[in-house]
Amino acid sequence: MVGLFLFLEVEGSVTWLRLFAVSLPGFVLAVWNMGRSQDLRRSTIIAVCVVLGGIAAYQVVSKHVVSSTHAELPGGRFATTPQNYEELRILAAHAHPGEFFLQAGWPGDYIPLQVRNPLYVPTLGRWDGVSDQDIVLSVREMRSKRVPYVLWKRDMDEGCSSIDCNDSLSPFRTYLHSSYTPVETFQDGDVLWQKLDD
Repeated sequence: MVGLFLFLEVEGSVTWLRLFAVSLPGFVLAVWNMGRSQDLRRSTIIAVCVVLGGIAAYQVVSKHVVSSTHAELPGGRFATTPQNYEELRILAAHAHPGEFFLQAGWPGDYIPLQVRNPLYVPTLGRWDGVSDQDIVLSVREMRSKRVPYVLWKRDMDEGCSSIDCNDSLSPFRTYLHSSYTPVETFQDGDVLWQKLDD
């Protein structure tokens, strides 16, 4: 019941971020039901646990031990990949703690940089179910808050040949190109845009 009500709470505008936040009860119940099931053999359960344990060990070793860089940012001490560290280091040189900063796409840099999302929507992406009205309000919020920097993720323009991309983000993309200038392009194709002086 808890999982159902959590899903119904976000069902009106489901995004990956909201679904991720309410999915834990579903996983707990799935594991609990597997343990109670008479149809599953003990060997199947053991095999699933061994595979999941192997995947977990691989993730820990590959992400946190082998290819990690440790550093200090306004959000505290952290470990990340060398490529992501370089991007965060450059972003920290531009964005200051407490100010508005928009990371279009997945909002993974807000906490390490201690910056604030200027929009009322948690994420601004092509596949987040953002309506045309949300885009219009987002542009209005960007203008009123005079957001100094925008990190535009490369996958926001996938399949587009120019700013004339015909998708739900077209009005925001037009605003970005008319009010901001690119100041840094990262190795992964993400672009940091700086607000033009009015």
